[in-house]
Parts: sequence; C-alpha cells; structure tokens
Amino acid sequence: MIMNYLVANIQDVTLEKMAAHFGYQPKYLSRLIRQLFDQTFSQLKTETRVSISKSLLELTTKSIEEISEIVGVPLQILQIVRT
Repeated sequence: MIMNYLVANIQDVTLEKMAAHFGYQPKYLSRLIRQLFDQTFSQLKTETRVSISKSLLELTTKSIEEISEIVGVPLQILQIVRT
C-alpha cells in the first residue's frame, strides 16, 4: 500500500502528501515507514527513485532526460546513477 503510492507518485511525493492520502499525521507515517522498511521516508524515496530509474534505463528506450522528469530527480543525479 505505501510502496504502491510511493511508486505511483514518485515524481512529487512528500511525506505530508502521503500522510494526507492515508489519513495519517506525517509523524505517525514517518514512524510507520521506519518500522516497516527500516528506513526513513527520505531514504525510502531516494532508494525507490534510483530503482525506478535503473529499471527504466535498462528496460525502455526512454532518454535519461525523460526518466529524470518521470522520477523527479535532477538530470545530473541520474547521470551519476547511470554510470
């Protein structure tokens, strides 16, 4: 449920938006994410962005610019991930 929302909204997801979607307080959702994934929200978001980016680079013909836009990561960061 949390991961589905995160992946579907990866471009502009925030803890506050996600908490509002599920009807939680941000502080509670932050603790829940920590318990479920043993990571902070920021760590989980970054890991998910990198994972999606790598998959798109490997499995599609999308340009790095397009992928940058899809996952909401600056182009310079993706160029580092790509190497």
